[in-house]
Amino acid sequence: MNALGSGKHFCLIMLCVFLAQCTTSPSPSPSLQKELLYGTEALDQGRNGEAINHFTAYLAKVPGDADARLKLGCALLKNEQLQEAVAQFKEAVTLDPENEQSKQLIKSGMFTQSSKFSDENKLDTATRYLMGYLTINPDDVDTHIQLAKNFIAMGNRRDAIASVRHAASLDPRNPEVIELLDYFSGGFH
Repeated sequence: MNALGSGKHFCLIMLCVFLAQCTTSPSPSPSLQKELLYGTEALDQGRNGEAINHFTAYLAKVPGDADARLKLGCALLKNEQLQEAVAQFKEAVTLDPENEQSKQLIKSGMFTQSSKFSDENKLDTATRYLMGYLTINPDDVDTHIQLAKNFIAMGNRRDAIASVRHAASLDPRNPEVIELLDYFSGGFH
């Protein structure tokens, strides 16, 4: 290799190193790391308002942290701030769209809250949580199935049928979808 070729190669390597350093986010300061730690501890201990404050302070300085957004969303969800939680969940998914574990955590949290309100016979509120989840993942069959069941319990035939149809379009072989289709073919009870 001649000196000119070697020099081009060296410049290319140095340019790549420089660009990698420019795009790599610096590690958060120790005070920000504590904010994140305190928020996580508060969330784990059910102190949701405190967790919200810590995560909000952290995200003001590190807005691109998908994990912190997910945790803030969980704290907001547990604090029954549905719209705010959904906004944080959407942002977390946008920042890290390939993270299936995050998506499952979001779904689990939304279903837990929905189930809690269903158990309290607050089906309108339970349904709002499911609808909120559909804004994050509109093609989730399980959510459409649960919505259909909620609408049936509320006596809302039109929306129940629409939810079953959507679920059937997504997964026509799903046993629960087939059961709901059979239910409607026999009439609305």
